[in-house]
Amino acid sequence: DSLYTNTSYTDQLADKWLIRSGVAYSRDSEKIQYDGLPISKLNTLASIKLTFTHLSSASLKTRFGGDMNQEWYKQTISGDSTIRMDLADAQPSLFVETEWTLAKKLALRTGLRAEYSSLLGEASLLPRVSAAYKTGIYSQVSLAWGKYSQKPQNDYLIFAPTLGQERADHYILNFQYRKERRTFRAEAYFKQYEALVKYSYPNSPLAADYSNVGNGSARGLDLFWRDSESLRGSDYWISYSYLNTSRDYKDYPERVMPDFASAHNLSVVYKRFFEPLKTLFGITYSFASGRPYDDLNTEEFMNGRTRTYNDISLNITHLSRLFGRDFLIHLNITNLCGFKNIYGYRFARVPDENGLYPSQAIVPPAGTQAILMFMLSL
Repeated sequence: DSLYTNTSYTDQLADKWLIRSGVAYSRDSEKIQYDGLPISKLNTLASIKLTFTHLSSASLKTRFGGDMNQEWYKQTISGDSTIRMDLADAQPSLFVETEWTLAKKLALRTGLRAEYSSLLGEASLLPRVSAAYKTGIYSQVSLAWGKYSQKPQNDYLIFAPTLGQERADHYILNFQYRKERRTFRAEAYFKQYEALVKYSYPNSPLAADYSNVGNGSARGLDLFWRDSESLRGSDYWISYSYLNTSRDYKDYPERVMPDFASAHNLSVVYKRFFEPLKTLFGITYSFASGRPYDDLNTEEFMNGRTRTYNDISLNITHLSRLFGRDFLIHLNITNLCGFKNIYGYRFARVPDENGLYPSQAIVPPAGTQAILMFMLSL
């Protein structure tokens, strides 16, 4: 059971001052069975954000503000005896960011973010900088670097609250060309991960089994093309990404590509609005190369690969009026062709009489799925 709500406020305070603020609340409740044990989880998060922008001049803009996240996490394991584990974490942060137009073709953005976790008792100071240079009337190239941090998952912290922040350095090179509602973007990146969580075996109840000695890296290329000009009344875009990543974290015995990653991903989207019908039609094709998984019937770790992922989705949106209000009907159909996609495999914990570990494919909960939504503006 999930609940999410938010509200935001934006205004101009004076000639050179802007304000943006928001408040959000979410609550997620899960009840699962793990190895015959009933487990319930309750995760609650309240968030407040506030940002001020000062337009000092045509060439200088400064942003500063902060946010406050308060999280409560409860997990209950029922068995011969009931085990309750609770976490509470206040996460305040402050930031300042300045944009300078140093020359007609050169712009620089510098920023500094400070974060704190009351649960970890750890503060982080995260500098970030980027620069952009116009290579032509319609094109520019940019370079960015920044430090980022992330709190370990609550499923780890309930057993090992002394874990520290997981950290990453990002390096990004970007080229963009935009003219007459046509956009081309190419982005190459390298990311270095440090202090990732490692453990001896999954769901270990011993704090000594967890540490921040994991590491990893990711390098890749993203290509994007969008054209809203060439085909009358139509809009289409094509995106492709290549990812080469490896991690030594969790209970991995060595550094390999993790099971959530795929090297090649492709998406093709086409949309067209039919004015007489007041209806928007869209179709999307998605492709992903196979994901790695650990085949327990072989000696090598994470050497298996799933079949390629394919999906064709259709969406139709009709605009109308009802009771004098804007009324919208939206239909979305995923996996229109019923592809038999596989995300990975689960293996039995003990071998069968032939010495092999039986496996079961991890598949979507439904083959073809349709969602129909009605939205009325109040």
